[in-house]
Amino acid sequence: KPEHSSRTRQLWPMRENMSPCSMAAEANTTVPMGSVALVGAGPGDPELLTLRAARRLEAAQVVLHDSLISEDVLALVPPAAELINVGKRCGDVRDRGLQQREIHDLMLLHSRRGRRVVRLKCGDPFVYGRGGEELEFLVSHGVPAEVVPGVTSALGASASCQVPLTHRTFGVNQVRFVVGQSQAKALPDMDWAQLAHDAGKQTTVFYMGFK
Repeated sequence: KPEHSSRTRQLWPMRENMSPCSMAAEANTTVPMGSVALVGAGPGDPELLTLRAARRLEAAQVVLHDSLISEDVLALVPPAAELINVGKRCGDVRDRGLQQREIHDLMLLHSRRGRRVVRLKCGDPFVYGRGGEELEFLVSHGVPAEVVPGVTSALGASASCQVPLTHRTFGVNQVRFVVGQSQAKALPDMDWAQLAHDAGKQTTVFYMGFK
């Protein structure tokens, strides 16, 4: 594995040492706030990154990354940058909401230290990636933020399998993304009968639909 894997640290031990008082003290410093880029890493192949995504990684001082980001993508991060694994796994006994708040706090903390931060997410930040929640948090705290789109898994799988999501010959002119689980950890509330009825003209892509 690339040497970057030895630099990757887990989020939770570091956060246990951070007190609300220490975070508040850093908020009172005069250091200009660093930018935070929500970057989509795509399906894992670094050649499928956008040019902007690669540039943001190469310029990053802190990278908060999902646990499923490939080592090939992480190898683009400068050796001097800090890598922090903030990924969540299905079945984790820790409260998922608390983990997300921890990620929010880390983005804000490093921004207040004046660092260039990349929040590196699998696929695309705005497709079942909680990018909306993180962007809202950053904007509400005055953090300079941008979103760099990535190749979502639906597009990556379509290209890899050479199965188009739409096809004029077969009358397939719609694509629907569906998540296999809800925040309540139950099947999403949707019209399954209508979904089956439209199967002849619509490609349905299930995210997180298998366990």
